[in-house]
Amino acid sequence: MAEVTDFTGAMSIMELSQFDQYGYPVEDHHWPFQIDVEPYDVYGWTDAYQNDFHDQLTVVKPNTAMFRIFAYDSPPELGGEERHIGWLVSRSKTTPSLWGDQKLFFQHRRYSDDIQKRPHYFEWLQFWDNGRFTETPLTDPAPKQICPFMFLFEEAGLI
Repeated sequence: MAEVTDFTGAMSIMELSQFDQYGYPVEDHHWPFQIDVEPYDVYGWTDAYQNDFHDQLTVVKPNTAMFRIFAYDSPPELGGEERHIGWLVSRSKTTPSLWGDQKLFFQHRRYSDDIQKRPHYFEWLQFWDNGRFTETPLTDPAPKQICPFMFLFEEAGLI
């Protein structure tokens, strides 16, 4: 990410508010400054390794609350308060999927889109000031295992 943005610790969530639940555009949309996700553990899982997470997730029953979702409407330094805005709930049986493992990816939006609409956010961001990825002395930072972003390392000629 440091190759394309100075805001490596931030990702735009503005697009989440641009459409309503039926897919219609929202004229005057409002989105949170920050979203926090808190595990809602109904199974007594700990941080200690128990087994492969694929196997572990198969015990999750449909309609199980898995995470509580919180949001700040503005930076906490400007008086923004954390509010509980929803739940992440499993709605079906957890099914392993090779397609999901190899082909399911989520698009990340640049935070500079948010700053264009809300320039007052700028002063509350954390910055990466170690130069662009292509300007650093690292010659081969690519991991040896396959990851969803491997194509970026290939396109950069690093592997």
